[in-house]
Amino acid sequence: MIPAGTARVNRYERHRFVNGYESILNCPATCDTKNYIYVLTCVCGQFEFISETKFALDVRLRGHRFIGNNLIRKFLVGENNLKHIQLTQEQSTPLHEENMLLYQHSMQCSAAIQMFLNR
Repeated sequence: MIPAGTARVNRYERHRFVNGYESILNCPATCDTKNYIYVLTCVCGQFEFISETKFALDVRLRGHRFIGNNLIRKFLVGENNLKHIQLTQEQSTPLHEENMLLYQHSMQCSAAIQMFLNR
């Protein structure tokens, strides 16, 4: 039995990318797996972001979620208005990360913004 909150990828599972390329995942993985290549697919199904990390899956996804939420918040509220909200150093997003295509897409994607608003 798999504990709650655990994701496991079975050996030789296939993944089809937005561009049609198909890959076979060649080893099992859990939320505790480190040093892997991963892909994030936007809820709209039209954009993917591929990267690698040395961190566990839950740590890496928490980071992406935090940055993405901050940038959508900034987009919706406006940069000038956001300056009036007290943000800790931990809550601010580094400028180099704001320019990543993953986050640029999220700020323009109606499906991603709707998902943010529904939370």
